[in-house]
This record gives sequence, C-alpha cells and structure tokens, in this order.
Amino acid sequence: MQKNRFKLLIIMIICAGLLLVEPVYAESCNGILTPGAYQLLQDALNIIRIAAPALLIVLCAIDLGTAVVSDDKDVLKKSTSRVIRRCLAAIAIFFVPLIVEVLINIVEDSGGITIVDDPMCGLE
Repeated sequence: MQKNRFKLLIIMIICAGLLLVEPVYAESCNGILTPGAYQLLQDALNIIRIAAPALLIVLCAIDLGTAVVSDDKDVLKKSTSRVIRRCLAAIAIFFVPLIVEVLINIVEDSGGITIVDDPMCGLE
C-alpha cells in the first residue's frame, strides 16, 4: 500500500513540475534542428519505415510457422494475437507523424497560439 502512495506522490510531483514550466513557442524550426540533426532524424525515419514492415513479415512468419508446426490450438491462438498486435504496432509507426501533427494543431486551436508553422519541421 505504501508503494502505491509513493508512486502516486512521485507522479503528482512530476505533473506539478510540468505545470510550472513555461512553454517555449517557436514560429519556425530554424534553430531547433541543426542540419546534421535534421539529416539524422530523416535517415532514422526512413530506416524505421523500411525495417518495420520487413521485421513484421519475418516475425509473423516465424510465429505462425512455429504455431502451425506445433499443431496446438492454444499456441496458434497466442501467435495469432501476437501477429495482430504486431500489425497494429507497425501501422501505428507510420501514423506517429500524423498523430503528432494533429495533437499540435489541437493545442494551437484551443489556445489560439501558433506553436510552429510545420510541426514535423520538414521531416517526411
């Protein structure tokens, strides 16, 4: 019981600290990302977009292959649920930039402020 109270206290302190921090608003991405950091982020996004579907196909094939070979209905059911979760995670990876952009637009609309012109700073 004491551990739960301690965790709740820590969460409350963190949330209170976040409320006291004054947000910094920038009209553009100039000065936020250096050209090297921009290129690094763009390369990382491109690698993730290629690796996620490839990894999804390989891991799903392994899961379903072992489930079919084992000929056990429980193993097949577990591997099918794992495959579905992996598919949802792979799809979510492609929608992260869109989700970030939508959330920033919601904050801008509710507060009447402009955070940045391009929330993704030109990353594609």
